[in-house]
Amino acid sequence: MPAGPKLMNDLSMQRSDVRIQKQDLISFTAKVLTKSGLRTHDAETVAKVLVWANCRGVDSHGVSRLSGYVEEIKAGTFNARGRARIQQSRLLRWLVTRRPAQPA
Repeated sequence: MPAGPKLMNDLSMQRSDVRIQKQDLISFTAKVLTKSGLRTHDAETVAKVLVWANCRGVDSHGVSRLSGYVEEIKAGTFNARGRARIQQSRLLRWLVTRRPAQPA
């Protein structure tokens, strides 16, 4: 087995062993997304939402998704320069769609 970071299911590491300041995690996440191709503002927004999910205890919708987002960007299945737009708005419900980025 290759050496590397311990996984959360490793009995020698408990969930409380690693603590990261909220702003540090937002900054790190935004930096990764920016380097992957997102606009700075978009990367910061996504980072804040992911960390917000973690802070609420919904880790399945938090920073754990970061590697998947980066892989989708690299594979070309997610357009990092696209713009979302609200297609339909109803009371407390929206339909948001992505569309390809416009040529520069």
